[in-house]
Amino acid sequence: GLEFGFADTFFIRGGLGSGYPSAGMGFKTTHSELNLAWFSEEVGSGYKSERDIRYVFHYILKAF
Repeated sequence: GLEFGFADTFFIRGGLGSGYPSAGMGFKTTHSELNLAWFSEEVGSGYKSERDIRYVFHYILKAF
């Protein structure tokens, strides 16, 4: 995967995992971080497997 950062504040990410694309973006300040990501993974048995799409929202509040 690749990640591009702009002014150490805004980040764009993309890549491949298990043969499926993934992407995300993030915003960072001195007191918090906000990240949103999208990825897929294969679930199920080898005979009957499906693509499971997931979205992740991650918020970090820094105390120190």
